Amino acid sequence: MPGRGFFASFPHYRNVFDSLAARDDLVTVFGHSERSDPSLAGPALWTAMIRGDQVSGWRVHEDTPATRKQPAVPDSR
Repeated sequence: MPGRGFFASFPHYRNVFDSLAARDDLVTVFGHSERSDPSLAGPALWTAMIRGDQVSGWRVHEDTPATRKQPAVPDSR
């Protein structure tokens, strides 16, 4: 399973989802990551592509003004 090695290496890492926006088959999640290592902590955006009733894709984005201007990331905070 993808990501398993990452979470094994950083067992105290967690994502906190604050809010989300949905448009058609795209869901954007706004939040932040928490970890004792500052390089892994901070604001983040996640997008999920939905096909039917399943997630068909998942991406992690840096939460910056430039990222929020991308058409695939609606700014709804």
